[in-house]
Amino acid sequence: MTAETAGSRRLPQRLPGWLRDPITVFLALGAAIFLGWWLLQPRENDIRITPAIRAALAADHRQLTGHDPDKAEQRGLIDDWVAEEILFREALARGLHLADGTVRERLVERMTLIAGGVPPEPDEADLIDHYARHRGTYVREPQISLEQVYFSKPPADPAAVLARLRAGGAVDGDDFWMGDQFSNFGESMLRGMLGAGVLAGARSAPIGQWMGPLVGPRGVHFIRVTARSPVQPLPYLAAREQVKMDWQAEAAAAPVAREVARVRSRYRIIDAP
Repeated sequence: MTAETAGSRRLPQRLPGWLRDPITVFLALGAAIFLGWWLLQPRENDIRITPAIRAALAADHRQLTGHDPDKAEQRGLIDDWVAEEILFREALARGLHLADGTVRERLVERMTLIAGGVPPEPDEADLIDHYARHRGTYVREPQISLEQVYFSKPPADPAAVLARLRAGGAVDGDDFWMGDQFSNFGESMLRGMLGAGVLAGARSAPIGQWMGPLVGPRGVHFIRVTARSPVQPLPYLAAREQVKMDWQAEAAAAPVAREVARVRSRYRIIDAP
């Protein structure tokens, strides 16, 4: 036996005991590989300043100032961006986007747009078919024509005001921001201008007869309804633009529903009492 062969046979005995155990070596190598992989993975708290971000910041600066940022300005732009990114992530971590209805709505709208894509462009046959299937949707709401006498504060003797109006006398009220004559106004518009209570009175008032006082959000109203018209179907051409928007919304809803169904399994839905 040569000295070299004898040395090679004695080498395993010179190694530490754990290195002579194949299972231990295998586990150690696996742990080392996993540690290396873990160290190379992006962290949740990593903030990466990519060339694309630098270019976007420089472009914004150029648009606002008319010149490219110098080194100090570049550093300031990046510092500001990092600060905003930190605040944004902290807001998400604290769930502020869930508490703020406006932010939540904008995020949902953004995701809906991403999932639904650009609405397709319908042809005329698509629109006519949609209109025919939803005829009850495309109607003109009931309309009311009326005149009013308005008081920003309740008059001292409302009964006397009403009696004078019904007798055909003139009553000087206050100026109303939309005037005193309303010709063929939709009920929703009257509700927004005069209030739900005044609209309810206008719906039931005898045609041509003064009634009041009716309390609205801006004051007191005495009204005389001169005409009412019921719900009327809108012809296709009058409703076409709304039909188109509704058709596109319906077309975009399908891919959104598919995306929600695709990711729904990631979430546990808890129906809390």
